[in-house]
Amino acid sequence: MDAFAEALDKAPQPTTREPCKLFADDVKLSAMTAGGLQHSLDLASTWAMENGMKWNTKKSVILRSKETQEHKFCLSGIRLKNASRSEISWRNNYR
Repeated sequence: MDAFAEALDKAPQPTTREPCKLFADDVKLSAMTAGGLQHSLDLASTWAMENGMKWNTKKSVILRSKETQEHKFCLSGIRLKNASRSEISWRNNYR
């Protein structure tokens, strides 16, 4: 088992109602509030640190909405950029 699969195997079960979706090496977090999303990002940062992993913050984006446009989200101490859905494409994020 590779390190990523082993770390995912040890991933904690969600303790909040905020959804988290995992697919291969992609993670999608969503929340009802900006505070809830930041809390999920903080949990993800802690999980990565405890499992010797790092998030690629260059590929991490917050989808802009009325709720998120004013908030400054951070993941592992790095501020994430906001983008609209039309600004995000698979090609741009996975080069």
